[in-house]
Amino acid sequence: MAAMAAAPLLRVASQAFNDPADIRATISKPPLAANLRDQLPLLRCRKRRLKVAVVGMPKTIDNDILLMDKTFGFDTAVEEAHRAINSAYIKAHSAYHGIGIVKLMGRSSGFIAIHVALASGQIDICLILEVPFNLHGPHGVQRHMKYLIETKGSAVVCVAEGARQINDTYVYVAVP
Repeated sequence: MAAMAAAPLLRVASQAFNDPADIRATISKPPLAANLRDQLPLLRCRKRRLKVAVVGMPKTIDNDILLMDKTFGFDTAVEEAHRAINSAYIKAHSAYHGIGIVKLMGRSSGFIAIHVALASGQIDICLILEVPFNLHGPHGVQRHMKYLIETKGSAVVCVAEGARQINDTYVYVAVP
């Protein structure tokens, strides 16, 4: 199975003889350095003493890789999340004391949730894993939600997958 998966990559290294290109790129999920399969074209080229640079590009839409401005698919993920937020906003505001809750990807970072919250301007509460919160208490989310319902008549909440309370309890959003 591993030999079958590596076959296209070996073809890339073999093609280097016929193709004048001097840069090759591999796109894969992190961790890139741990994945030997992504290193095969470079190893083949070195063995044949070819002057070819192999660049590894991480594939993740969470935008959670250090020293990278943006990763593939991040803008699309934020765009699609914005559509979901807009739908929740309309639904919440059309109901008496309506609450719209949107759960977004972000198990290891809340970049998608926070970007869409800032871009849309429709989110009242955004829960991300980088900022633990209290659900109950004088400064808790529940109290702020009650305040929003009393003053605005509705609320929109955005929850990233990895959001958790100060006592390290995860938030579970169950959709019937």
